[in-house]
Amino acid sequence: MDYFFLDALIRQIQPQLHGALVNKIYQPQSDTLVFKMWNGRQEVRLVMRLGPAAAELYLTDQNARNPMRPPRFCQLLRARLHRLESIRLDPMDRIVRLHFNGKEGQSSTLVATFFGRDANLSLLNDEGQLVDVLHRQNARFQEPSELLADQIALIDLVQWLRDHEPPESIQTFLSERVVPMSRAVASSLVTTTEQNPLIQQVGAFVSAWQQGQLKPRCRGKRLTMWLTGDDEAASNLSRYAREHGAGKGPDDLGRVVQKALKRLYKRLASIDAQWQECEQADLFRQQADLLSAQRHLLKRGMTDVEVTDYYQDPPVMCRLKLDPAKAPQENIDQYYKRYSKAKRGLDHCLRRHEQTEQEIAWLEEITEQLESDSAGDLDVIRQELIEAGIYRPQNTLNRETRRTSPADLMRKTVSPAGWPVLWGRNNKTNDYLSKQMLKANDLWFHAHLMPGSHVVLKCDGADVAEEDVLFAAAIAARFCRGKNSSKVEVMVAYGKHVKRVKNAPPGLVTVDEFRTVMVAPAQEVKEA
Repeated sequence: MDYFFLDALIRQIQPQLHGALVNKIYQPQSDTLVFKMWNGRQEVRLVMRLGPAAAELYLTDQNARNPMRPPRFCQLLRARLHRLESIRLDPMDRIVRLHFNGKEGQSSTLVATFFGRDANLSLLNDEGQLVDVLHRQNARFQEPSELLADQIALIDLVQWLRDHEPPESIQTFLSERVVPMSRAVASSLVTTTEQNPLIQQVGAFVSAWQQGQLKPRCRGKRLTMWLTGDDEAASNLSRYAREHGAGKGPDDLGRVVQKALKRLYKRLASIDAQWQECEQADLFRQQADLLSAQRHLLKRGMTDVEVTDYYQDPPVMCRLKLDPAKAPQENIDQYYKRYSKAKRGLDHCLRRHEQTEQEIAWLEEITEQLESDSAGDLDVIRQELIEAGIYRPQNTLNRETRRTSPADLMRKTVSPAGWPVLWGRNNKTNDYLSKQMLKANDLWFHAHLMPGSHVVLKCDGADVAEEDVLFAAAIAARFCRGKNSSKVEVMVAYGKHVKRVKNAPPGLVTVDEFRTVMVAPAQEVKEA
């Protein structure tokens, strides 16, 4: 995000954060901090991510993962920060300063620098001295920027353009000499000067900026504010920043899973190619039989031989390759060995094909589940990937997870007629539902042919109204890959027809008999 987006965002969230008490500080990732605060009216969560891959700041209503052992910097912040007095942005830079009071009256300042690869978070004491930083490598404290002799303030740019000739390279001039200015805004100004003079565009932009009328816009990988943009998102810049931010997936689990999926699809293609070769086993046996029946035609030193193919009707002549260094019987045995190897390979390919498809289905389920807003679910998913060898965390922060029982993460609600409805948001909870909670005459729901949650309606064989069936199906549609579709096809089956796949990853089942219903995903599910 550039200076203008940060400026608008801080103006928007400042009323919610001013004077808020810090209840808890989490560091779910090495480059991410979550401040859980109470502003006297509601609980707010401020997320700051300052790493080489992403520099983000926004409010969220999602729960954050709380590692078992808080890192050193997180412990220091918990000890020193009590109440947020103010949050402001430096006038000419992407530097955000958060001023806190401590429990004993001392003051501290957090300085967040949103400079891409050099993004960092510094803690200063009440005398302005550096106490510690989030990233110690190449750490340097950033002083407030001042306008250099050859730089021009943005608010003075219109007058400067009236007094001077426009430079040849306008975009370079804007990016390097105008403060504050971002590449995204500079590029947009240059693009629009083709229709309107530069001085007119600059004047309109400055006026809208000063009056707070700029709107959010995503230009490439950069978040900026512009004269035209997303009108609806302008009322909630935190949501816009979260949805368009560079960081995707907690602890980059999404990136790890996608890498594993890519590797599995490549393996599947290789298995299919090998399978096609193994399917020629019968041909190798026929060729071996032909050579054995016409052995008198073979002599050592021959590179090929023409034999009569009696398997064709009528018989035809065909030419088979030979190894000149081998005796006739050795060449015949070589064909029989190719036949035996191909026949064994068919069984091997079938087994590997089924195993690979199961692993793909498992990771596709995890891909959908990573959108869960539950820290407990994400801990279970992280541990599942660690146990499977898919995810190998490089530090203790990401390696240690809180042991959570799948039963504790089971979601519950009631249907219109009062039937209990249960569902899970991770594989182990789904496995627990289908293995422990699902009885023979209960109803089981799952999105058809796509990853999603297992949903169980506890009815024990009683007659269930169609309204209740559609209610549970809508929950299954909400928590599946097709949740953004207008309609989703959902399977409905009795528990006795749902079987767990032997030796497969958790959450994978086969369904012997089912029917399907088309429902719209539930917009909101009130948990009991």
